[in-house]
Amino acid sequence: MAKISDLVPNAETLISMSPEDVGIIILQHLLSQPRYGRPEKFKRGNFLVASATPAREYPAQFFDRVNETLAGGWAWLEREGALLPDPDNQDRDWMIISSRGRQMLDPEKLKAFKYAANFPVGKLHPAISPSTFSHFMKGEYDTAVFAAFREVEVAVRKAGGFSDSTLGTDLMRQAFKEQTGPLTDSGDVISEQQAIQHLFAGAIGTFKNPSSHRSGVVNTPDRAVSLVQFADLLLRIVDERVPTRTP
Repeated sequence: MAKISDLVPNAETLISMSPEDVGIIILQHLLSQPRYGRPEKFKRGNFLVASATPAREYPAQFFDRVNETLAGGWAWLEREGALLPDPDNQDRDWMIISSRGRQMLDPEKLKAFKYAANFPVGKLHPAISPSTFSHFMKGEYDTAVFAAFREVEVAVRKAGGFSDSTLGTDLMRQAFKEQTGPLTDSGDVISEQQAIQHLFAGAIGTFKNPSSHRSGVVNTPDRAVSLVQFADLLLRIVDERVPTRTP
């Protein structure tokens, strides 16, 4: 039987998931339970009651938040028609998984969940953590990477005081232009100033712009995680430069 904590070992990762993503995890858990010849029927109360909830599988300090997260996922499954009242039981607390619910367990989505524990959602810059993780959990790796580097572009524009019309690699080259760029560290030697300019311009040109024009640029979860972490590093560099830039 696949426990909820087997599918998502980290409590904070589970808490950060959307109700629909938690719902898919719950479906996997329910369908993995041994049937012993009985039909697949599940009682809502047996899943959410404090004495039996899978929230007990996590450290005690996360119990309430995990249980609330699981309740949200279960509610989403009912709202979407993935879980239906058992027509053979007068107790409406007993549920069955519908054909729609089974269709939700597509291979690509399950592949994304497999890598969820490797996604550093709790450690990422707050500008990119929620949106990128949501896309990642849906297997939308291109979109997750695009969203992360878009936030880099937004942060650079805001920190450098540029207008919305200044975009992409041109924005990066102006913001980090040697000696005069508003985000340039004048204490660095010229070659290092140029290097940071190339780093930001190359990152936006390579990882944001292509993802905004076509799909399939990032097609594996490992690559998506690496690139989102790279965007996280760039955002933290911008944060470091803001207090020292020339007004």
